Amino acid sequence: MYGVCLLDNIVLGAEDEYTSEKPGTVILDTLTRLKTESAFARFTKVEETLKKLVPVFLAGILALTACGTAESPASTDTFESAEELVDAINAHTDLTCSKDLSDTQSSLDSEESWDSMRCENKGMAHYLTSDGAKAVLLDWLEENGTSKTRVAMGDNWIFVGYHHQDAHAVRTALDGVQPNFSHAPAPSEQDTARDEPKADGESDSTTASAAPEPAFEDKIELSGAGDDIVELDIPGDEPAIAHITHDGSSNFQVTGYTTEGERAGSLVNEIGPYEGTRPVNLRDSEVKELDITADGSWTVVIQPLFEAPPAEPSGATEGSGDAVLLVADNGAASVEVSHTGESNFQVTAWGSRRSGMINEIGVYEGRVRMPADAVLLEIVVDGSWSFNFD
Repeated sequence: MYGVCLLDNIVLGAEDEYTSEKPGTVILDTLTRLKTESAFARFTKVEETLKKLVPVFLAGILALTACGTAESPASTDTFESAEELVDAINAHTDLTCSKDLSDTQSSLDSEESWDSMRCENKGMAHYLTSDGAKAVLLDWLEENGTSKTRVAMGDNWIFVGYHHQDAHAVRTALDGVQPNFSHAPAPSEQDTARDEPKADGESDSTTASAAPEPAFEDKIELSGAGDDIVELDIPGDEPAIAHITHDGSSNFQVTGYTTEGERAGSLVNEIGPYEGTRPVNLRDSEVKELDITADGSWTVVIQPLFEAPPAEPSGATEGSGDAVLLVADNGAASVEVSHTGESNFQVTAWGSRRSGMINEIGVYEGRVRMPADAVLLEIVVDGSWSFNFD
């Protein structure tokens, strides 16, 4: 469940290879999250696409959310006591939650009841003891701008993480879900103190200092012409995808650099016009600057990794140029692949290890094995491509 590796920003004929541990938790959790959240979060925007592509294990959730209702889906996990909830979180995640109760009800002035337990500086677990407690807490969180990615919930419990990685860990371990808030704003730094009811006696400064920067949810748009060095500030240094274009006729290079000025990976190195999608921030070194060499106009649009398009579970997924495809929970043992370009054609699968699937020159057609744990495919290509998982 947590055996998802770091990605390298560019792959040239990669063989199967285990990666180092550093990623960090940001990369590990983001890639693992693709298995449970990305399709759900994205496909609720388009009902028909959602019905076709959502993973089978979310079918029960879809029944409650596809119709646009604001009511959030419920997990099948129910705990008999607050202590049992805490034991489950402590046993199956890296979080350490206390069984000591904190008073968060008085700040809401509600007749509903729940038990709240602090989980170090990672968040708060709430065990719901009345029928209306869930609705009260979810309303509070939504009204105060809490991102749904920072919330995990089940039948009679809610966990609110100070960072979405912690909520994801609880959601995955306890078979929970995230709420279906009607918005998904990233709260400002000034608003983080309001992200959950405060425990009795807790000051605003304590809550604000414990809450990290908001999760990366909105796209970042950069543009220019000719050579340039641009700063890149992705919240939380999260992994991302960059859709890049260039309309010049000469050399076009985009290279990432760290704050210390160290090279963090090549995104693009082409001649003439270019349009494609490349992964960013997927190694140990976070990209803080993009060094751009160009003779024409260029654009770079950065989005969260889970915004990458999903592969069709049946039928052909087609495209052209460099791309990143989500294949989590696809379930296919093999894939039929074709390529019509003249230059290098590389396909790399990423899961618990990096697996080089294809490394050819020119036209290609064949069927190759899909790693069972593949989360996404990185495609480096100069022509059109097609993947068929039937």
